[in-house]
Amino acid sequence: MSMRDISFGQRLANEAQRARDVALTLPPGKKRDALLEKARLADLGARINGWPVSPELTPVKTFDKVEARKQVEGINAAASRLLKKSWNGAR
Repeated sequence: MSMRDISFGQRLANEAQRARDVALTLPPGKKRDALLEKARLADLGARINGWPVSPELTPVKTFDKVEARKQVEGINAAASRLLKKSWNGAR
């Protein structure tokens, strides 16, 4: 299965689980803490990624689909940068 077959939110959730699994094999310390922080941020990114399409948050008025897509892409880019930053800090 290629990366394109998995949603961005699911990739973040998968990365969070992988980081958590690795962290739990390590003794307490900076590397473990960094991986647990990475997992926390990836979980947060996965949750935030779902906000723009949440039925509870969709405005009653019609919205411009192009603008909505730009907002989702902006959120995805921000979450990617956050994940990369946290991953680089875990090394």
